Amino acid sequence: MDNLKTYTLEYWREDKWFVGRIVEIPGLFSQGESLDELQSNLYDAYFLMLEDGIPPEGVETELEEFEVEEIEE
Repeated sequence: MDNLKTYTLEYWREDKWFVGRIVEIPGLFSQGESLDELQSNLYDAYFLMLEDGIPPEGVETELEEFEVEEIEE
């Protein structure tokens, strides 16, 4: 398969959940009760995103920096 793309999965544990994101695709997050389930859910979310065209094709997007106050733990 010559048309495979490689992306970076970043994940962490939150209680019993594996939560993760695809680093190269902003906004593509998911979760699962196992790492396999997380990967499967991200795979599904990736193809839904492509199907829906997020952001929709032809829509002009903008990037902007913003500040968020850090929460002290």
